[in-house]
Amino acid sequence: EVATDKSLGEDLDKYQPMLLRAQERIDGIVQLISDLLSLSRSEQAKAAAEPELLEIGPSVDAAIAQHSERMNAGRITARTDLAPDLPPVLIAADDLDLILSNLLGNAVKYNREGGTVTVRGRHEGHWLRLDVIDTGIGIAEENLEQVMTEFFREKRPETRDLEGSGLGLAIVKRLVERAGGRLEAASTL
Repeated sequence: EVATDKSLGEDLDKYQPMLLRAQERIDGIVQLISDLLSLSRSEQAKAAAEPELLEIGPSVDAAIAQHSERMNAGRITARTDLAPDLPPVLIAADDLDLILSNLLGNAVKYNREGGTVTVRGRHEGHWLRLDVIDTGIGIAEENLEQVMTEFFREKRPETRDLEGSGLGLAIVKRLVERAGGRLEAASTL
């Protein structure tokens, strides 16, 4: 507001770092509100859209495209390894999109420069197994269960400057369970 009403004058160059940081904080707050709304919706099974049979491939492609700008900036390569015999999955389309977006978003955010994100899909008995694998910084073994709880974020030097609410995996877990599945995490630092 101060910048747009010209209270700072016409030359705003010296205020750019402050204005950019303010924009980052605003974006973070908007994301937090979005995550809280998603978490609330994930807790209300009645509010869920009707599940439908969906092919997983197009949803994976859309999620990768959604994160392509950030992947390009970090020179991160996305790979898919989806078995040709994958059956459609019974889930609400919005839930599937949110699950994949959150999992891929984390795989990109916590990856290393020049890393890789692989989405692998397999048919195992009556299950569709979907793995999102990255070459990132990893999660300490003692925190693997906690990363799926609300507001938990690992406190490490590598994560200090990364924005996030700690709600993404909690949302994913609820949506996966609502669809009758389960979410597991495995990692190596």
